[in-house]
Amino acid sequence: MRVELCVEPIRGEEREFGCEERKLEFINELLSDGIITLECAETVRNIITHVSNKDGKRMDTPLLDDVELRKKWYAMSVEEQISNIGGEVNRAINWEKKGNITRSRNFCNKAKELLQLSIEDPKNRHRIGEFFNGICELDDRFFGDNKYNTTDEMLLKYYDAFLSRV
Repeated sequence: MRVELCVEPIRGEEREFGCEERKLEFINELLSDGIITLECAETVRNIITHVSNKDGKRMDTPLLDDVELRKKWYAMSVEEQISNIGGEVNRAINWEKKGNITRSRNFCNKAKELLQLSIEDPKNRHRIGEFFNGICELDDRFFGDNKYNTTDEMLLKYYDAFLSRV
């Protein structure tokens, strides 16, 4: 079941943003405005269309499809949202250090889904680029070649900064 209840803020206005086509259109607008890179746009397109970056198979995205979770997520402050995302990133790092890549990637995917929910939250319109870049950075770090040279310490420092605000 696809969720059709989010409103997308863009350039100070609010527009309906429920269907995949509109979300993909929005990604193209951000790309053409130079807010996100081509690689980032492809990563986010894959999340929106539920396609895995590696094998092209359809991904399960239970968080994006859960209406009650979406309502709770939107009720949180942006600091609470980012802190929760940081918890998933922390778990991904810890499982990777323990050698369990599957669990690590599962937690990374959960963090990327939560970032997508934050993008769709109308109150976060001023952070859209930051959230898109967060998705791309996590994807590169956990699934790619880490061309951004992202370290565990960098990720933890960023997300932990929001814990003190909650």
